[in-house]
Amino acid sequence: MALITCPYCGHKNISDYNDCCPECGKTLSSTEDYIKIKKIQAEKNERNAARLRDEADKNRQRNERLINAKRRLLPELKKKLAEIDTIPYPKKPKFLYALFNKGDGARISIYIFFFLLILSIVLLFVYRPLFVVCVILTVVEGIYVIVTAVISHIQNLNEYYYITDDFDYYKEELKNQIRKQYNKKANNMAVHNSIEEPEFISNWS
Repeated sequence: MALITCPYCGHKNISDYNDCCPECGKTLSSTEDYIKIKKIQAEKNERNAARLRDEADKNRQRNERLINAKRRLLPELKKKLAEIDTIPYPKKPKFLYALFNKGDGARISIYIFFFLLILSIVLLFVYRPLFVVCVILTVVEGIYVIVTAVISHIQNLNEYYYITDDFDYYKEELKNQIRKQYNKKANNMAVHNSIEEPEFISNWS
């Protein structure tokens, strides 16, 4: 809505929707300002309509690309969902697994423990003054190995109980994660013509 001034009586702030001046009652539809404003409004409405048509066309094209992208990725999605269905029921973790299979760092600690243990036995017969020091180091290293193994075992048990508490729900959660990745990849293909987001967009998130 625009405001004009009556050219007959000078009354201001008249809505361009009014055909007559509310003050003097004269017709405004034939005045130059009225005609100019109506023309500007018509051009503005046409621009808005053209913009809406462009947006609708872009959305239609994007939806078509999204449908095509989902169709292309659908076999991969079905394959991954089928793999989740074949996941076997997990076995309860054992402490020995946590002791020997929890990473290269833990294995190094075990190697150091056995090295110190062997060295302590050797020093017992070769050089007793260092034997006590080596035994202390061996005990400390052994305590460290046991404590880290216990912590790792507790974490493994918590994960096991979480999964087995409702195994079907756990698998459904995995499937939902796969579906989210599928939708994200399809959307990236529709918008960016690539499975992955452009680097500058990824850096913003």
